[in-house]
Amino acid sequence: MPMAPRLALLTNELQPYRVPLFEAIEQRVDRLRVFISTKHEPDRPWLPNWGRLDTVVQRTMTITATRHHPQGYRQTMYVHVSLDTIPLLIKYRPDVIISGEMGPRSIQAAIYRRLFSSSRLIIWCTLSEFSEAGWGKLRTAIRRRLVAGADGFVVAGQSGRRYLHKLGVPDSKIFVAHQTVDIELFSRCPLTRSGDAERRLLYCGRFIAKKGLQAFQSAAADWASRNPNQTVSIRWVGDGELAPALKSFVGPANFVQEFTGPVAYDDLAKHYAECGVLILPTLDDEWGLVVNEAFASGLPVLGTIYIAKPLENWLKTARLDGSTTRTKRVPRRRHWTACSRPHPKRFWRCAFEPGKESAM
Repeated sequence: MPMAPRLALLTNELQPYRVPLFEAIEQRVDRLRVFISTKHEPDRPWLPNWGRLDTVVQRTMTITATRHHPQGYRQTMYVHVSLDTIPLLIKYRPDVIISGEMGPRSIQAAIYRRLFSSSRLIIWCTLSEFSEAGWGKLRTAIRRRLVAGADGFVVAGQSGRRYLHKLGVPDSKIFVAHQTVDIELFSRCPLTRSGDAERRLLYCGRFIAKKGLQAFQSAAADWASRNPNQTVSIRWVGDGELAPALKSFVGPANFVQEFTGPVAYDDLAKHYAECGVLILPTLDDEWGLVVNEAFASGLPVLGTIYIAKPLENWLKTARLDGSTTRTKRVPRRRHWTACSRPHPKRFWRCAFEPGKESAM
């Protein structure tokens, strides 16, 4: 039996929902050390909690940039340039490196791979065709050089696989690993909802432009104004740059909003248990771990094509001609619908007027 490898994992930060996954990986290797660029990024609410993982915080220069995505939204990006990646790797001498994303840390990991030819490099690509749309030729050229020096790639779904194919990566080097969370916390939620909770909508995450929140909020309020006998209730869990705009929005009397502010990860299940539908009106997401949490909690999920495409093996997608794609069954799920376009009115009708998707 071959000896278990010494593994180095390079990532921007150690999110609390990643800790159980990395601890499970740790049990399958000789040794695991996690190298992180920062304790947490400015737009993340959690405090550092690394469990039992051997974690090193690197000396890092962080560049804040603004990207204008072809979808029309503005995105704040944090580019971490860790200055000590190669020296730390040489000191640790890993057999295998898993490096997150395709930026400076992976470029340095590729240099280590060339210096130590017996090592192996796997790039964890948290991306999709939508997330990478609009980048220029220079970035594409750099990535083509980068992927030529890697031994394998991990993507969350078929959209990521197709993007790597465009960079010239052969299918034999691509491994699809669906994103996961420890569902024990969420699987304790009851499968049924009653009273107000049954129709209460839940959004859980960052309040940023690429999530499509303001368009959805406006569409929800418009539906409420046209249906005065129905109450539309949305619980917003999280925080972000759009919080003031979302809170100041004025809708009709039957449009009810609740803002909880940032919530500790261990307390999220309570909010899933008290709501009936998870909304994810995103314009760009590589996966969306809230989908895992919602399914485990017994909630249907309402999303757009920009999450349905990476999740195309899991979500049922309503199309404009009324047809639907067949999907795998997910434990504890009841039903879900995802619109084929992120148009607010279509999105809203899928949520509150089931059966009318084909009429849109």
